[in-house]
Amino acid sequence: MLRANAKCSSLLNAWYRNDVTRMNGHHRPSPPHPVADGPGATRALRALVVDDNRDAADSLVILLRLAGHEARAAYDGPSALRAAEECRPDAAFLELRLAGLDGKAVAARLRETGELRGLILVAVTGWGGAEVRRRAAEAGFDHFFLKPVGFVELGRVKAGVRQAAGQTAAV
Repeated sequence: MLRANAKCSSLLNAWYRNDVTRMNGHHRPSPPHPVADGPGATRALRALVVDDNRDAADSLVILLRLAGHEARAAYDGPSALRAAEECRPDAAFLELRLAGLDGKAVAARLRETGELRGLILVAVTGWGGAEVRRRAAEAGFDHFFLKPVGFVELGRVKAGVRQAAGQTAAV
């Protein structure tokens, strides 16, 4: 129970730091924004979270679900490739330093998959130096986020999905 409480506390702290707006002198969270999917239609973002740290992956899945999105986790590269084929995500959040098949290799394979070529790829890592960012960009990632990922970062991904789909809805 203590572990679950610590995880929830960590999520709430990340959310509070990253996505709080001022309204009438009080802090009030921004509501989740659905992803546009055609004229007048909206739907939740479909996301795949890949991290060999199960707590980190599960925490981001919880955050995505709290924001009203569909999300599932995979804990290694081969599982991520299988999951992406099954769920056809709009975005994949990939830890760069996966054991075995690392995040960059997973990203390359996802880009090679016909139906997933338009997938928004998000590099997620605890390492934030300029060299790491440069290599992620060279590997074809659309976004680069340091852990923990919060609602503000999720908003950037949703905007990228809309843009890729030819939408220009505000986030």
